[in-house]
Amino acid sequence: MTATFLDAPYCKAGPMENEGTTLVHAYKATILRAKEALSNLLESTFEEENADAGGKEWTYLYPFIKAEGLTFFFHPSITVHLVQDGEYWLAKNSDFDVESISPTIQGAVENLGAEIAFLWDHLALERDENLTQDAKALKAKLRKQIKIAK
Repeated sequence: MTATFLDAPYCKAGPMENEGTTLVHAYKATILRAKEALSNLLESTFEEENADAGGKEWTYLYPFIKAEGLTFFFHPSITVHLVQDGEYWLAKNSDFDVESISPTIQGAVENLGAEIAFLWDHLALERDENLTQDAKALKAKLRKQIKIAK
């Protein structure tokens, strides 16, 4: 999957009381525990929905996706439906009305991230006077739900 966890942007170093470690080590341990908890949460949302409908279908929550050299953080997390149809995987998100297809799950999710990056570049950053009413509504949704980190 494209969703990977980010390391802390900074750490403060210094001795801790009654401990033979530093705040850096404690901070890193806290980050690792948080990553593990989030990973467990994400895994618990990966559910098989409809295996008898000709293919396999799952729903997965993504708190962020990396695409086009950026990290798109979603609040709330976006729901991605993954459907296996023969040799291909389809990734769909109804919040932003995007979908992609690839021979692999990873490729389908990466392509979905590229679609969201395209929407960001061509709608969220566009001037309102150049957009239709529907495009303005989607722009508002993008800007409200997405925060970006490089």
